Amino acid sequence: MENRIQIDASKCTGCMLCVQAGFAGDFKSGPSGMSEVADAEAICIECGHCVAVCPSGAITVSAFDGAEFSPMSESDRPSYDQLLSFLKMRRSRREFKRDPIPNDVIDKLLIAAVQAPTAMNRQTVEYHVIISPDIVRGISNDCAKFLRSVVQRTSNPIGRFALRLIARDAFSDVMRMRPKMDQIAAAYESGRDTITYNAPCVILLHAAKSDSMASVNAAYHSANILLAAETLGLGACVIGFVTEAAALDTGIKRRAQIPEHHAIHSTIAIGYPKFRYKRSIPKKSPSIKYI
Repeated sequence: MENRIQIDASKCTGCMLCVQAGFAGDFKSGPSGMSEVADAEAICIECGHCVAVCPSGAITVSAFDGAEFSPMSESDRPSYDQLLSFLKMRRSRREFKRDPIPNDVIDKLLIAAVQAPTAMNRQTVEYHVIISPDIVRGISNDCAKFLRSVVQRTSNPIGRFALRLIARDAFSDVMRMRPKMDQIAAAYESGRDTITYNAPCVILLHAAKSDSMASVNAAYHSANILLAAETLGLGACVIGFVTEAAALDTGIKRRAQIPEHHAIHSTIAIGYPKFRYKRSIPKKSPSIKYI
C-alpha cells in the first residue's frame, strides 16, 4: 500500500511526539534518533494526530494535501464551570417558530458535527437536511401512522405475543412507552404535529448498514449538532420515534431519499425557539462504580 505519511528529515527535531501520539505504532525512532514511519505498508487511518502534534511541521499526510490545519490555543479552552453552565442551558426544544433557517447556519451545525470522533476515523456519517415543509410533514405523518399501528397491534394478546417474539429485548420498553405512543398519535391525528413539531428543518444522520459502528458515530455527531445549535440561537430535539419508525418503515427512507443500503441512526428537529427557559433542571446523580 502506498505510504501516505511523509517525514521531512531536515525539519524533524527528534522529539518523538509523533511516536507517542501516532496511532497503533505508526512511527518509531530511527537509527539517527529521528522519527521514521514504522511500516510503509501499514494503513493510515488519517487521524492527523501526527501532523497536529509535530512542533516543527515535519510531517505531512497525503490525505490532507491542500487542507489547512488550524492553530489551537489554550486560551480558547473553556473552563469546566463554563462548560457545565453551557451544558445545563441545553434543552430538548419542541416549540419552534416558522422562520426558515439560512443554509449557511445549517452548514455551521454540520461543520460542528464532523468534529466528532468516529470509529477508526472512518467519518462515514452522512446528512440529509430536510427543509421542504411537505417532506417534513410527510415524515411526521409516516411516523404517526407507525406509532398508531404499534398501539393497535399491541392492544390484544396475539399482537403482544408476536412483538415479544420479534423484539424480545425491546418488548418491555415498547409496552412501557405504549401509552405515550398512543397519546402522540392521537394528538397528531387531531391536527397537532407532535412528531417533528412543525420544525423548519429536520436533519437525518445515516450511514451504510454494513457500518457496525454507525449508530455510535451518529450519536457523537448528533451531540455536537445539539450543542452547536445552542450557540447559534437555535433549539433542537432528537426525535427517536422517527428513527425507530424508519428502521421498520421504508416509506420514511424513500420520502427522505435515503439510499436503500443505508440506515437512519438519528433524527434531529431544529428551529428558532419560541421562548427561552429561565433555569436549568436537576439531573440524577451519575451512577458510578470505581474498580
